[in-house]
Amino acid sequence: MKRTWTRSVAVGMVWALGLTTPVWSQKSDAGVQEDLRHARALSRTFNRAATVVGPSVVHITPISRVAFRRGWFEPVETEMRPTGAGSGVVVSAEGYIVTNNHVIESAERVQVKFADGRMMEGTIVGRDPATDLGVVRVKGEGLKPATWGDSDALEVGDWVIAVGSPFGQFDNTVTAGIVSAKNRTGLASASDERFEDFIQTDAAINPGNSGGPLVDLEGKVVGINSQIATRGGGSVGIGFSIPASIARAVADSIIRTGRAQRGWLGVQMAGPAQAAPGEGVAIADVVRGGPAEEAGIRPGDVVVRYNGREVGNGTRLRNAIAFTTPGSEATLDLVRDGKARTVRVSVLDRDEAITLSPGGAAYRRFGFIVSDLTPQVLAQLGYRGELEGVVVARIDPLGPASGANGLQAGDIIVQANRTPTPGTEAFDSVVKGFGGQRLRLGVIRGPQQGYIEISARK
Repeated sequence: MKRTWTRSVAVGMVWALGLTTPVWSQKSDAGVQEDLRHARALSRTFNRAATVVGPSVVHITPISRVAFRRGWFEPVETEMRPTGAGSGVVVSAEGYIVTNNHVIESAERVQVKFADGRMMEGTIVGRDPATDLGVVRVKGEGLKPATWGDSDALEVGDWVIAVGSPFGQFDNTVTAGIVSAKNRTGLASASDERFEDFIQTDAAINPGNSGGPLVDLEGKVVGINSQIATRGGGSVGIGFSIPASIARAVADSIIRTGRAQRGWLGVQMAGPAQAAPGEGVAIADVVRGGPAEEAGIRPGDVVVRYNGREVGNGTRLRNAIAFTTPGSEATLDLVRDGKARTVRVSVLDRDEAITLSPGGAAYRRFGFIVSDLTPQVLAQLGYRGELEGVVVARIDPLGPASGANGLQAGDIIVQANRTPTPGTEAFDSVVKGFGGQRLRLGVIRGPQQGYIEISARK
């Protein structure tokens, strides 16, 4: 190691004394000018992309109700205050803006600042915590929407540009980098309600950039900046963007229906499998009476492509199904017993499918799903003896059942509206026959027992 270092110093000294000629100085003037021409062309490309998307990028200030005391012994008061900062991008001339869910999740209203200095009040159209996306709308004239790009066409090493308002101060900051990796997952805590397929980039993303666009060299939006990996709170060259294929599907759904719809085929996936002509995803089971079974899909089939795109692994296939518009048809290329075949499947709305499944009757109106309380489940929850009821299996984070005073996964419901619910069939029967607005539940949580009332969705 010491010898190598000594030689490096010696060579440096020889070059400094003029005893050797640097490579760049050996080039002709024509060669240097050619290099500069290429560099300036790339610079102009960056400039053009930033100019194209710049008017569509906005700074978002969430306004929330904050509790405070004017003095130590004074009563608690509340007032509306700014509670953060983020970015967003206009995606339609009607004033719809895509941003991150975490930018606006606690906001009662938002202020939107445009690149030309205009300030507008924004309303929250809808949020989707499972993808960390949200949509805000403003009413104004002369809005310039950005153009969506094809995130699936991105390759590792492609140039990209991030635009946003880092630290809430530096509006329309532009940084450039490359696509460092694709299909990143596992950034959030494990949950069936998380959909991840991040683009990783070394374009600098800092707090306040959240919700801003990641664009290609044409200025088209290929991602929505969402997270950074850092130990000090600032950019270290590891940023993550939600691909446009997901962001556009979620935004379109929220704009169209006010919520993030999910596609559903009624399949359960196994791990990755090898199947000629390429990698695919094995189907472990199909839901009886579901669209997949009706289309002839069987357990053991291996899905190779979904709507013409290779799936590669279960996460990508799950995402592709979830972000297919309900009511449409999907084309699946699969392999069965070594033979390739193509099937067309009707895509249902997952929420509607859940409502029709055992234990799902309360999902659409009240935002939770229950399952049967078996002896095994009782033991897993730490209960001894016997109990008759149903267990809360899943809660919609945006539904009426969520929140500090709502249900929790693992709660045992023993009655609904004073009617015993010894199983999912009995529970669903009560809920389906209930036409009121407040569902009263008898709940056991650990050593505690009481009642929780849940209002129906508005």
